[in-house]
Amino acid sequence: MRLVLSRKGFDATSGGGASPILPDGRMLMLPIPEARGDGGTARYAELHDVDGTDYLSRLRALGYTAFDRHSTTHLDPDLVPSVRPRGPGWRGMLGQAGAAAAHLVNRGVGPGDLFLFWGRYAPVGTDERLPRSGHRHAVFGYLEVGGVVDVGSGEPLTAAPYHPHAAGADRRPPDLVYVATDRLTRHPELPGWGVFRWAPRLQLTDPGNAGLGSWRLPGCFHPSTGTALSHHPPGAWSEPDGGGTVTVARRGRGQEFVCEASDEVVAWALDLVVGSERWAPPDPVDRAR
Repeated sequence: MRLVLSRKGFDATSGGGASPILPDGRMLMLPIPEARGDGGTARYAELHDVDGTDYLSRLRALGYTAFDRHSTTHLDPDLVPSVRPRGPGWRGMLGQAGAAAAHLVNRGVGPGDLFLFWGRYAPVGTDERLPRSGHRHAVFGYLEVGGVVDVGSGEPLTAAPYHPHAAGADRRPPDLVYVATDRLTRHPELPGWGVFRWAPRLQLTDPGNAGLGSWRLPGCFHPSTGTALSHHPPGAWSEPDGGGTVTVARRGRGQEFVCEASDEVVAWALDLVVGSERWAPPDPVDRAR
């Protein structure tokens, strides 16, 4: 199994901040803004949280004032069933194009591999707004690849023709959509994709380091174990500490970090998925969706 650490959602460059950890613990990924025609296929006002709140209202409540009823978004990954109406056969999915897609292809990412989605998050304050400090990188969801649709070569995405990588005006190879398995292969009691409620174990940012430039990971990620995380050469890693963890200097914003996962890395990733509370999709998966 390959493991992909995949950056998604608002950050300082796209959206201008963080996604929220809501008072009920839900990690709500805010999809990045994008102009209609360039991959922006839905307005924020057309998307809805599980409580019925539209995403534009949510953005304004959080303190994001640059968005209006015409603002469009690139909803990707698409993991929460209730965000918009669904047709038969829909399941969680992720699109990727250009250099990032080529990186996934070159690393052999495909069916059976696991994406862990991470992004910039902060807990909502008592005033219901996002604070300017206390941001951290954290894993907010997962997707096990069940199939890959090559929309860049004209293959139709029949279950979700509205997906930004299927409906965008400029499609060319490589432009791929990774569609989730129905159930997690090694834990079939769980769906093949989902999003989490916050827990400290989901944090990637090194709590002992100011800023977002350093992550703390299990020692099994260290290159000395034979594991390699793309875009992170040996010199980016600290030596393992007495607690069995290592720090790594994250290289740039990043997009898709691919790990040829050892048994230990796979066990860590699956433990994170199985041991974290999931708030969507509902359980059991509605197979009619």
